[in-house]
Amino acid sequence: MELPKEVQIGGQVLKTQICEELGGRLGKCCCYNGYIKIATNVDGCVQTESSMLNTYIHEFTHAILDTMGRGDLSQDEAFVSTFAGFATEGIVSILKQK
Repeated sequence: MELPKEVQIGGQVLKTQICEELGGRLGKCCCYNGYIKIATNVDGCVQTESSMLNTYIHEFTHAILDTMGRGDLSQDEAFVSTFAGFATEGIVSILKQK
């Protein structure tokens, strides 16, 4: 599944950037600078397409929570990872039905 080129959250456009490396991170988002970055390689390993999608939804979740002013939830990586995992699963199952 191809990642979106951009997404709008709370009136802000976040452009997707695919990067070779992000300093050991799978992804990164910044609403203020308008991006969601996804790494293709992490610590010498290639991130799979399904992992990149889950990472995108993970960063998308951070962006939503940050925009909502819920930095407390955005900083809770266990919450964000669990939420993003369920969201990714639901989105993929919906898209497979089309």
